[in-house]
Amino acid sequence: MGPNVQQYGDVESFGKYPEWQKQLSKFGFVQDRLREWRPSVLDKIKLFSCMTIASLDIDGFRIDKALTITVDAQADWSDHIRSCARRFNKQNFFIPGEIVGGNARKYLPFINWTEIAVYD
Repeated sequence: MGPNVQQYGDVESFGKYPEWQKQLSKFGFVQDRLREWRPSVLDKIKLFSCMTIASLDIDGFRIDKALTITVDAQADWSDHIRSCARRFNKQNFFIPGEIVGGNARKYLPFINWTEIAVYD
């Protein structure tokens, strides 16, 4: 798995689990968690994301399983990506995030309603 990936156990794709377990486990038995809280890993994610915008002319990223990404990394990555997108004349780069499961309602107060929010 290497030093940039971390996971502690497995959880099924759907079901109710304590938040700590969902944050630290391998989702659906297949999805490893990147250690985005490490600056070197986040820098790679930002670089590859910007390369994708430049190469494929995309207008947004959908963040799957958004609650497993640390808030600081989400903010840093989003700022960087929107700045990158503006270099390619994309003033309204779209970054929706997925919030699912039985615990989703408790996150509603943290959503910035001045932005567009999308739920699966």
